[in-house]
Amino acid sequence: MPTRTHPTLNPSSTRHPPTSGDHFSGAGRGITLAAVAAAAALLGGCGKGVSESTIAFVGMDEVRELQARDETEPLTLLLIDPRPLRRYCEGHIPGAMTLQLPEVPTFGGRDGRLQGHSHLIVYGENPASPTARAMTKRLLAIGYTGVRLFPGGIESWIAADLPIETSPLPPSEEDEFNAPD
Repeated sequence: MPTRTHPTLNPSSTRHPPTSGDHFSGAGRGITLAAVAAAAALLGGCGKGVSESTIAFVGMDEVRELQARDETEPLTLLLIDPRPLRRYCEGHIPGAMTLQLPEVPTFGGRDGRLQGHSHLIVYGENPASPTARAMTKRLLAIGYTGVRLFPGGIESWIAADLPIETSPLPPSEEDEFNAPD
């Protein structure tokens, strides 16, 4: 096996392939792999048979129809924006609430703000948003119904020249972002 140069070391230094004593073996490896798999499932929101293929999608036209219906029939729609708080404050779909993935329990428990809505629509930045997909899967895994993903996200909303709302960044968050480096 060829030696590789470690990017943070002196270019003349090399890193040699590991020897048999350098890595886990036997039960230690099995425990480590099981812990990694469990953590991935919890962080990704997977569980109870929830996977990418489980996610139902909703298009922009239907989101707009649900918004209009929600004006006369409250609790029809709740838009969920799991993007970082700063991005949410810079611009979000009107009526959306910010909800970060760590705020949603992985097992059991319900958030009262989500209860009673017929449609829980999650969106992120764009179709590749891993946070929005993870939030959708997490909500499905803990038993919420009516959960769907608006894959176009805020980017397609803005591209369609639809209105957005902005929110002030909470003072505690402002201090964090304005702190000197």
